[in-house]
Amino acid sequence: MKTLKTILIVVAIILIVGLIIALFLPKKVEVKESILVKAPVNMIFEQLNNLEKAFVWSSWNDTLVENVFEGHECGVGNKQIWEPNKKGEGSMTITESTEFSYIKQDLVMGSKTSFVTWELEETEEGVLVTFGFESYQSKCPYSRFISVFLVKPMLEKNYIESLENLKTFVESLPVEPEKNWSISEVEVKNFEKQFVLTIKDSSLMQEMKVKMDGMFDELYLYIKENNIEILGSPYSKWFSYNMEGLSAFEVGVPVPEATSGMDNIVYKENYSGNVATLTHTGPYEASEHAWNTLQEYVKTNELKSSGAPWETYIVGPKNEEDPTKFITQVSFPVE
Repeated sequence: MKTLKTILIVVAIILIVGLIIALFLPKKVEVKESILVKAPVNMIFEQLNNLEKAFVWSSWNDTLVENVFEGHECGVGNKQIWEPNKKGEGSMTITESTEFSYIKQDLVMGSKTSFVTWELEETEEGVLVTFGFESYQSKCPYSRFISVFLVKPMLEKNYIESLENLKTFVESLPVEPEKNWSISEVEVKNFEKQFVLTIKDSSLMQEMKVKMDGMFDELYLYIKENNIEILGSPYSKWFSYNMEGLSAFEVGVPVPEATSGMDNIVYKENYSGNVATLTHTGPYEASEHAWNTLQEYVKTNELKSSGAPWETYIVGPKNEEDPTKFITQVSFPVE
């Protein structure tokens, strides 16, 4: 009897001490863990901004019986729902998404909502990925006790594992070449007539750059020696394009009316009329995207070609060293 009384007193003391400790515990559980991932930030963000993709490497994927992914394909509104099991039913929804830098998710388990965040910070060594978890606790002291001493360590363990899984998964993916070009929307507009000095010739594709540079040099030398005013950006016009044989083209520069040419340098009036046109920003090697886009536009809109297409070099190597900042306008004459 005395032993039982002693046990009851000890148990009561433990409960009272636990209650006192619990009263001073924080009202919310917070977890924050980081890892350095050596991969492009866009590839990491893509994995975090799509819950179905994240499910592949998440440390939680083996605890969920059945998953349904709904809403938007990625970003705000992307949602994952899992059916009841030993962990309970719940859902995860992306509620905030800032490209390449921040994602917030609402984690719902029963009637309780917690918040998950992902922060991406680019550094010289790689991308610092920081996971954050925040959950407010009930007023029950013992619930706080359980959350701090049991739930929080479990969360830390699982999210450290998820971060390591993310690192391993993303770093194993093939790195896509960084896109260094862009194109504008296609416009159809009127192109006013120009007077130009031109040189026309042909060349094999592998000799094209050297050939064209020489033609422009000859043209600009003639303009300089004859004090001719330049009224616009240089261009090249393509009469035929052959990857294996000769391609025929001309280079030209806008000049005042009634300018004189000489020998192979021809003065003429350039095309005037409607053109389908867009602006390409980036190196010349990537301009095929602009040409393909224009060709598709002309075909889709059933426009009829009315002349040879051309490129106008608004910003090029003569006034910009960085090829990613070259600006080229591509134009297709149409009816």
